[in-house]
Amino acid sequence: MKYFVKPTLVLALLAGFAGFLLAFVNSSTKNVIAGMEKEKSKLALAVALPGFTILEEKSFKDEKGEFFYHTAEINENGKTVKGYAFTAEGSGYSGILRTMVGFDENFVIRGICIMKQSETPGLGARCQEIASKYTFADFITGNAGDDETKPWFEKQFEALSLSKEIKVVKKGDWNESMRDSLVSANEISAISGATVTTTAVRRSIEESFARMKANVEMLPSETIPAAEETNSAEAVQ
Repeated sequence: MKYFVKPTLVLALLAGFAGFLLAFVNSSTKNVIAGMEKEKSKLALAVALPGFTILEEKSFKDEKGEFFYHTAEINENGKTVKGYAFTAEGSGYSGILRTMVGFDENFVIRGICIMKQSETPGLGARCQEIASKYTFADFITGNAGDDETKPWFEKQFEALSLSKEIKVVKKGDWNESMRDSLVSANEISAISGATVTTTAVRRSIEESFARMKANVEMLPSETIPAAEETNSAEAVQ
């Protein structure tokens, strides 16, 4: 019996020390992590509502829990336009996708920002890919100027309407030449080989917006079409 007492005590002391150390580290870094998340949210708001002045953060509670959103405004052509931003979260192919979404009083999306993703590199992770508009030859000859600073996947959501269903189509990687036709049909082009990721972002945005509209009185009451179900069998990552 005595042969087991000493190892047991040693293990107990080590476990206690490890637990204390973990609690200490967690307590010490909690405020730092919270500050980093706050700064990340601030940067995402600037992308989702470019040019807007953020007024305040508000929240409401429903059966799904607490929901946070921001109010904002901008002066356009001598008129004050209201803006709103919320965080949409949904399950992608490999994990949680978190997106900041900004829209105006006409339910037109002003911008989105993917804040968190753990999708497959080269496939779903391309939702944060910034595509260069210059070729290798441009850089060699010195003809390359300022490049893109925003992921092409995020850019294609701009000017879409939240008051009707956003459809996912397969037209290849989005570029500016596709903007008008896709916006007029309220569509986005899926990331090649990553329809699950594309649909997850689209669905989370529509579901979060519908939840917001059901609880925020300042927004006009409209019926938002249910998100179109996507057959996961056709999506291959």
